[in-house]
Amino acid sequence: MDQLGVSEPKLPRQVSAPHRLQESDIHVHELPKQYFLSKYYEVIDMASGRLTERLLNKDLQVLQAIEQLFTMDGKERDLIKMWLSLW
Repeated sequence: MDQLGVSEPKLPRQVSAPHRLQESDIHVHELPKQYFLSKYYEVIDMASGRLTERLLNKDLQVLQAIEQLFTMDGKERDLIKMWLSLW
């Protein structure tokens, strides 16, 4: 790390709530690697949750149905065009 002029990672300062508001002890990481690994998993978990939420969104299902409508061919598409023209 000295070649790059970067020091080793250090644990951030531990901040806790006042004892009267806290019912249990806070978790303290022993090594910086443990701390940053837990942060890494937290970010991956958040990203995974947001993607799942976005993919299961009802708006996406509507868009997929519209896409299927435009990619149809043959009699189904002609029937839908006729139905839409009457509407």
